[in-house]
Parts: sequence; C-alpha cells; structure tokens
Amino acid sequence: MKTKLLPFLLSFLLTLCLISGCKKDNLPEGLDWLVVNNPSRFPLMNDKVALVYEVKVKNSSIDSYTFESISVKDGSLSILNLTGNELETVISVYHSTQKSLRAGETAFLYMWVELSPDLTVPESLTQTIQFNRTSDGKQYTKELKVSVDQSTPLVISAPLKARRYATAGAPSNGSYHRRTINFLDEKFWTSERYAVDFIGLDAGNRYREGRQNVNTDYYGFDDIVYSATSGVIVSLIDTLPDNIPPKVPEIDPAALYRAGGNQVVVKVSEGMYVFYGHLVRASSDLKVGDKVEAGQPIGRLGNSGNSDAPQLHLQVMDGPDPLRSKGIPWVFDRFILHGNITGYDHTNGLIRVNYLTIQKEITSKNFNGDAVVGFE
Repeated sequence: MKTKLLPFLLSFLLTLCLISGCKKDNLPEGLDWLVVNNPSRFPLMNDKVALVYEVKVKNSSIDSYTFESISVKDGSLSILNLTGNELETVISVYHSTQKSLRAGETAFLYMWVELSPDLTVPESLTQTIQFNRTSDGKQYTKELKVSVDQSTPLVISAPLKARRYATAGAPSNGSYHRRTINFLDEKFWTSERYAVDFIGLDAGNRYREGRQNVNTDYYGFDDIVYSATSGVIVSLIDTLPDNIPPKVPEIDPAALYRAGGNQVVVKVSEGMYVFYGHLVRASSDLKVGDKVEAGQPIGRLGNSGNSDAPQLHLQVMDGPDPLRSKGIPWVFDRFILHGNITGYDHTNGLIRVNYLTIQKEITSKNFNGDAVVGFE
C-alpha cells in the first residue's frame, strides 16, 4: 500500500499543476523578463572594470508594479545594492516618465556594475529584483543569473589629433548615449551604449568663439578624422549638407540612416565595426571596399545628420548598421586626461572643467563620464 501511494500523489499534484498553472518562482502572471545584452569587461579610466547590461521587463498584465531594490552578487559576494534614489536612476520606462511599471508598459533597468581593481571579473552575476504590486503591496522577488562575456575589448588609437577635445556623452550609466535604445524591426538595439561625441576646444575650454549659427566658428569644425583601427570600409555616406547650428534637422523616419550624417563604417574583424559620424560632406575620397590603416585620414569633423553642432560621433558595434547593432566595449591605446567636465555653458560656448593638478596618461582604458582629453 505504501509503495503505491507516492506515485499516486505525484500524479495527482502534477494534474493540479496542469489545471491551475503552477509557477515554480511564484511570480505574477504577465511579466516578461529579458537580459538584453550580457555584460562584457569594460576597463575604465578610474582603474575599475564596469560590467554593463540591460534588463527589459514587459508588463502584459492589468496590474501595476513598483521596483523596491536591486542587488547584484558574484556568488556570495555582494557587489551592488540599489534602493531609493540610486535605484530610480537605473530605471527607465519606455515612453513614460513614471518609475513604476504600469499595465502595458515596458521598463529597462540600466545596470552598471563597477568592480574594484582587486576583484576578478566573475563568470556570472546573480541579480535579485524586489518589487511589489501597487494595488495591494504584495511583494515579489525575481532572480536572474547573467553570464559575463570574458572577451577582450577592442583597442583603438586616436581618431583626432588637432587639439584637445571634450568627450560629451562619454560612457557612464547616465549618459544620453547609454540611454539610447532604438526600437526597429520589432527589436531593441543598443548600438550607442559605449559611444562618445568629441567636441573641439581651445586653450580656454571654449568650443566656439563667435557666432552660434556658423559652423566655422566652432573650434573642431573641419578637423581631420583618422581611422582608429585598420580594416575595410563597408559603409560610407558623404552627400549630406552640414546643419546650421544649434538646430537639429528633422530626420525622415523612412531615411533613419541619415541620423549619423556623413559617415564611415570600418570593419575591423567579424563582429567588430567602428562608426564615425557627422562628418563634413565630401571630405574624403575613400569608397566602400577600400582598406584603411590606423592613423589614415578618413574624413573631417562636421555637423551633418542628427547633430546640433560640429562633433565626431564614435562608436564600436557588433554589426555594420549603426542603428541595428549592439554597442561593444572598446578602449584607447593611449590618451591624456586633462580634467573632468562639470558643466556646459552653451550661451558662451564654454565648458567647465575640474582640472587635474598633473595631466594623466591613460592606457588601455576608456572614459568614465565627460572629460577633456588630448591625444598628442
């Protein structure tokens, strides 16, 4: 009798699960969780290594939910805990200004986990998300295990040499590039997650001297842009006019490729492409299929496409399309750090900087926020 009871109970419980829909994680129905991109090693100029990734949460239910906390662990070692205001800074609800996730909405959790130099980059991270149902306060816990890509970042050389430059929108968890996600072809794309805009400066940290609406009054305009790697040109646009600053032209949704303005895409290897955007029209005689070497001129810094002033937009991605690709980590072989940017005075064309006492040479790392840098 005892030998027959256990199989009977298991069969009965399985039948109940099939009828009622048992859920092993005890989470509410209608929430879909997805790690958009697994993190890769991203060395920063503060000597730490960042692990950067996004979690997408789609709410297909009729309820609303509020995030309470996020913790990240490497095994049993706690490496990040977010609550309150810190938590709110990583939450972005698509097409909404709310921080809670209402019915029918999609949220992105922008994760930026910095490891101190004495820590080994883990093979995986365990992320625990605490949230509650807004209507009754019932609490839930979602656990996600995220694999860490151990690939080595692409090393690039100087794309500009004429002067010092501001690195606007440089890699950080709050930069406008980091928070740009394109929804195209029914997919979310994060091509700009490590992008940066270079803006030319004079010795007094002015990016413009004179008229705001004249490109030639901006210091970086027409500076030579150099290929930062060797490779093959796989895409090139050089027919678009420069904009009149500080206005940004409307981009036809049917021609989104023009958002990058005049541009060059260099294939370094399979799965590694470098994009140079907003160049001056007809500023190079190169063509698709041409091989280029690191340090070779490929165009001039301009103000074309989705741009309000002369700048060079640079990003590294896993595909040739600057919109439909994933941004991947990259570092400079060398740059000189002059100071960190604390603000922008667009009325006077001036950038505010906290200067370092001694200029610092940085090797094999990337920026960690807006800065003033040089390459000579």
